[in-house]
Amino acid sequence: MLVSPETTLPAQSLTDDTILVAKFNVPSATITFELGKYGTFENSTSTTNFTKTAGSVFPSVPAFTESGDWHFEAWNADLPALVPWTNATYKATGVSKALRIMHMVPADEVPAGSNRTGDSWENARSDVVAAYIDAGRYRGELWFKEGVYPTPGTMLPRSNVALRGGFAGNETSADAADPVAHPTALDGANSQTVLFTTTAPVTNLVATGLEFKGFTCSVFWLNGDYSSLSLRNCVVQGCGAKCAQYASISPRVILVVGHLDMTDCVVTNCGYTLCVWRGDTTTPVPGMTNIFRRCFFENNYGPDSSGGSICASSSIYSSSTEPFLIENCTVRNSAIGHHSSAGAAFLNTYKATTTGRVVETVFDGNYQQGNCQASVLVNGKGTVVFDRCSIMNQKTTPSSNNNQCGGVRVDSTGRTYFRDCLFRGNLCTQPVSWKAGQSVSAFAANKGYVSIENCTIEENEVSSGMDYPATFRVSSDAHLAIVHCTIAGNQVSGSGSAAGYEAEFNLMLANAATRLSLVNTLVQSTAKNSLNSIFTLSLAAFMPSVANCVFDGFDASTLAAPPGGYVTKVYTGAIKLDMNRRTDGTTPLMHGIKGSSIFALIGRPVWRGTDGRLYFYDATNGDKPWRAVEDWSVAYTEAVGASTYGLSTANTPIADAFGAARKKSHSAPGPINPTSAGMTIILR
Repeated sequence: MLVSPETTLPAQSLTDDTILVAKFNVPSATITFELGKYGTFENSTSTTNFTKTAGSVFPSVPAFTESGDWHFEAWNADLPALVPWTNATYKATGVSKALRIMHMVPADEVPAGSNRTGDSWENARSDVVAAYIDAGRYRGELWFKEGVYPTPGTMLPRSNVALRGGFAGNETSADAADPVAHPTALDGANSQTVLFTTTAPVTNLVATGLEFKGFTCSVFWLNGDYSSLSLRNCVVQGCGAKCAQYASISPRVILVVGHLDMTDCVVTNCGYTLCVWRGDTTTPVPGMTNIFRRCFFENNYGPDSSGGSICASSSIYSSSTEPFLIENCTVRNSAIGHHSSAGAAFLNTYKATTTGRVVETVFDGNYQQGNCQASVLVNGKGTVVFDRCSIMNQKTTPSSNNNQCGGVRVDSTGRTYFRDCLFRGNLCTQPVSWKAGQSVSAFAANKGYVSIENCTIEENEVSSGMDYPATFRVSSDAHLAIVHCTIAGNQVSGSGSAAGYEAEFNLMLANAATRLSLVNTLVQSTAKNSLNSIFTLSLAAFMPSVANCVFDGFDASTLAAPPGGYVTKVYTGAIKLDMNRRTDGTTPLMHGIKGSSIFALIGRPVWRGTDGRLYFYDATNGDKPWRAVEDWSVAYTEAVGASTYGLSTANTPIADAFGAARKKSHSAPGPINPTSAGMTIILR
């Protein structure tokens, strides 16, 4: 007799003939999932269930759609590997998708009665690391009340959490924060190595109104490709003192393999400071760039043996897709020790097809020594434009043969433009015992196409210079065009074998590809250590081309046109200069010619082609009147100039440094239009 679960075994007497066989089935269990407010399943309800055999493999959770207001995080219990032997219900847990604000106060200011959830100032908390994790459950912010916050551990950066400082402790709006009135600091106490670090990509990381201080290596070390960091109204102070101990990880106070954007920030007393960088420079990450607006960098430094791309204030590495921008910034009193590719104030390794720009930025009083090449160093192969910048009071004290420059050095194979800029008071000084290199005070063009337009270059100095010291050096395959500039009052003092070889321009390292052109430029020697010559040359074939220039204090009688070049309308005599400054302060101080000078109208118009290069019209050059200023061997016909480069004498010439239009005929040499000479007629 087979007995089923429904069978009632009748009472009967057992006999020898009765056999009872019992069979048991494995029970089933009902599994229920309840999403509640966190979403709906495909059946359009928040609940679903199914029945499965106990002990079988636990099934996957059915697909569901998350609520628009709530974020699902987990089930209230861990899902087992096997179906349980009894019915089970699993309920969703989560968090609101509304902005989750953690109100932070210093540890000794947590209010009495606070539940430490951080959901209000009354329930404020002080545990920064835990609060950061809590805020990141969906999206959140940490609002810091004025004070100092120790950070006892490294934090994994989160794209969905913003940091905001500058609160008094009663605000209800982020806009009410005032970082100046209520300074807020995250403090590494000169013992914590790093604050935020990850090798995975992290994007849209944001911090506003905070001071980061005392981290011995990095504040942000974001080494994952395509990372991005935005800092607003932040201060980074006294960080990076022990970065040299971590050379294997490309240490920087701020390192981003991706996009770094800083606005209204201050970086002071730091080492190994800022970098957008990837160690494998042959494969840059698309989108890598820096953007700095209204930032101030002071007293930063890069010590010896730093490795990689070092800069005491800003190091730029850009890819083939994104330009960089430095706008209205100041880089002051930064220093660097020794590295063959380093600049104390600014280092750019720029490889983009777009144009990077440095606008209305001041580089002042930066210092480098050893093998550092220049305060402002431009590498790479892209196009970089410096507009209305001041490069002042930079100093280099070289100690090795690397052709040092106090001001700017260009090693880029691309195009570099300096427009409406001031180069003033830059110094290169060398120990007398060092004789191997060539010392330069203001500007060294080593590679690529370089244009200096509407600029004033004055009072720069080489002190105890060895081996052909000069204000400028042009070498290798560099093409340097100097147009509408004033070069005045520069000092060059040669020692030992250099005595007698001082000059404004050193072309001793020139070759057949080197080009130097001066057009509409004033060159005046008024310094106490007056220069012996305009140019120091290795061969006459490397003579520059000169047009519509005035030389005061120099003998220009020996100038001769190089093959294919020109020397035309060159004047010598006393130059009367005016000092001028644009009233809105956007353009640095400029020295231009006085309207009363006899040379005030000896210039010629210069036009910019659609390729970005400067051209002038030379009617004496046969059927190719359009000459490229940066390369005097290049000239085009009327037709090619018009059709290919958009050139026409009917077009407007380039403006002066203050944006004023220049005359198409009798243009003034120098960076600015002269004021009217004036005339008084007395009738009796």
